[in-house]
Order: sequence, then structure tokens, then C-alpha cells
Amino acid sequence: PEQAHSPSTHDGSLPLHFAASVGDVTIASTVLQFYPQAAATPNRKGKLPLHYAAREGRLEMVRFFMNVAPHTAAIASKKDKLALHFAAGEGHVAIVQSLLSAYPRGASLPSAKGKVPLHFASRWGHIPIANDLLYIFPDAIRTLDWDGSLPLHEATREGQYHMARYLAERFPP
Repeated sequence: PEQAHSPSTHDGSLPLHFAASVGDVTIASTVLQFYPQAAATPNRKGKLPLHYAAREGRLEMVRFFMNVAPHTAAIASKKDKLALHFAAGEGHVAIVQSLLSAYPRGASLPSAKGKVPLHFASRWGHIPIANDLLYIFPDAIRTLDWDGSLPLHEATREGQYHMARYLAERFPP
């Protein structure tokens, strides 16, 4: 039971962070029985267990967190990234959809560098995710980050031709 509260030595992660990263819902459930606040406890990087589950593509784990701690979808890391930012950048379509259902406002929230989730999806060419994000937040297509870059800039900078075309065809006049 006390181990559920014990952070690791290097980055302050709790056992729940590791369970989330590998997608072990059984361990996560057990940890939360002893330490219910663990779902909303960040490590030293400011990341929640949900952030790791979203980044690593652990759909079952993300759904678990959305059932037991849905408020964590609205909690950002130290770099102001939501779980949605991580999932959008990694191309995890079903996770993005789950997070958007729980917290649609996340589609419009910028990271510390001013990037909305569409910037992350665009950079790596994740068109289905871009489609979902634009459905929720159409203005994302014209959102500038702190460097003055649009999602279209992200796509072209990384050579994502299909994404660049997708965005260009939808860019308002």
C-alpha cells in the first residue's frame, strides 16, 4: 500500500505512471485502491499517468482513466500539453476520440509554445486526427503558435504532403 505513494528516484513517477505507460489496467486499478489521488498526481515533468497512456497508445488505459478520473483530461503538463496533445502527435485516433469526448475544449487549448493539438497532428501527417480536431475546433486551422506557424507550416516543414494538401483545401479564404 505505501508503495503506491512512492515516487521513483529519477523523475518522481509513481507506480501508476509506469502502469499507465505499459497499459496494465489491473495494476492501475490496484494502485488507485490504495492511492486514489495518484491519477491526478504529476511527476517532476508535470506529466500525469494519463499523459503516458495517451502518448504510448494505451487505449484501454485511457478509457479506464476516463471512467475513474475524467477530470484528468483537462490537466496539462508543465509544458501545457494535455493528453490530447500527446495522442494527436503520436497518431492514436481512438485515443484522440476518447479524449475529445471527455474534454472537447482540449482541441482549442495551446501548449506552452502556443501549439494546439492540430499542430501536433499536422506535423506528423495524421489526417484522421486532424479531421476530428477540426470538427470540434474549426479555427485550429488558422491558429498561430508562438513562432507564427500555422498547422499548415508544421505539415510542410516535415514533408507531410498529404496533410499539407488536406489543410490547404480547408483553409478559409
